[in-house]
Amino acid sequence: MKGTSNKTVFITGCDSGMGHRMARRFDGMGMYVFAGCLQPEGKGALELKKSCSDRLHIVPLDITKDDQIQNAVAYVKDNLPPEAKGLYCLINNAGVLAYTDFELMTPKMCEEVININVLGTMFVTKHFLPLICKTPGRIVTITSILARLVYPRVAVYAATKHALSGFFSTLRFELQEKGVHVATVEPGDFSTTTDIMQVSIYGSVERSFF
Repeated sequence: MKGTSNKTVFITGCDSGMGHRMARRFDGMGMYVFAGCLQPEGKGALELKKSCSDRLHIVPLDITKDDQIQNAVAYVKDNLPPEAKGLYCLINNAGVLAYTDFELMTPKMCEEVININVLGTMFVTKHFLPLICKTPGRIVTITSILARLVYPRVAVYAATKHALSGFFSTLRFELQEKGVHVATVEPGDFSTTTDIMQVSIYGSVERSFF
């Protein structure tokens, strides 16, 4: 990536996996990194504090909580470098997976996956849009190869990734005139290095069935 020094990026889901690695990578490239962490005092956040420069900021963020999203936006505004007009890049990375047959999922489990993967991502984007438009910057959203392919036991998760693909494809056209770039990334399996198989959802499915 060319000319990244002193640019600003906000990344959701930096506790582990891809978000954690991106935060470290971008910090190493000289960027100002705002790392959204569900557990700001957890292992992942502490590792980032220890291994990265003082350009990296840990920002507490549960993307399903509107007040936390607004607090995150306010924090970024207050801590932008002097030369920054706004936010250069928003990376929507936070997400959760419930890996089980759809018939075993309760409505509450389905709602939790949808609230995190779809609504949370949409509302983070909405609240950060004014800062992004000032630059103008870019929005990058991590979806999944399951936005294109089908696979058993991930019906709700795949549905959320299809929803994100449709949403951001539309948003791309809406923001074109403002000079804001919108992109989606569709990776394969990263479940072994992330917390995407969230225990609160996956464990409850297991308990209710067995």
